[in-house]
Amino acid sequence: MLNKLLIPGIFLLLVAAQWAIPLDMIRSSNLILTEGKSFRFKCAPIDPNDPFRGKYITLNFEAQQYLMDSALAPQPGETVWLRMTTDSAGYAKIASLTENKPENLGDYMETEVSTYFMEGDSTLVFFTFPFERFYLEETKAPKAEALYQENLQGQNATSYALIYLLNGEARIQEVYLDGKPLSELLKNP
Repeated sequence: MLNKLLIPGIFLLLVAAQWAIPLDMIRSSNLILTEGKSFRFKCAPIDPNDPFRGKYITLNFEAQQYLMDSALAPQPGETVWLRMTTDSAGYAKIASLTENKPENLGDYMETEVSTYFMEGDSTLVFFTFPFERFYLEETKAPKAEALYQENLQGQNATSYALIYLLNGEARIQEVYLDGKPLSELLKNP
């Protein structure tokens, strides 16, 4: 009799666990977008020959570099924590970095050092951001790439990605071209 109750109980527990894990991942990601602090990361031009890979566009940001004292510069491959702030135009910029996880993760995000260049006593450090790809519906990808590349080559054009930070994690919400959401531009013929 105990086995007849135990087996269905274990089965129900496994089913609940299979649903709980993905639901928690969705909840966590949505929490960042609803309660996190938003930053506008200004996009920078990329090599026009960089291929559009599948169902996403590759984003490059001006804020992916930070000039610092060479004696304190981290090495490529190291994980660092970046504290973000905004410049006078309202775009995200790196305020500071630390190699140790901060106790208050507020406006920090975890990232990795990709490379660096020495410039006298200073080092220009480049980072790999966790939101360098903006995923799209496959049928809209070619038009999105064309719009994005066209915008980056314009004289006075501005493009940025709206990124939310919460507890050291970052999520991309939308890419904007001249103040208009890319998803909205893709709806127009």
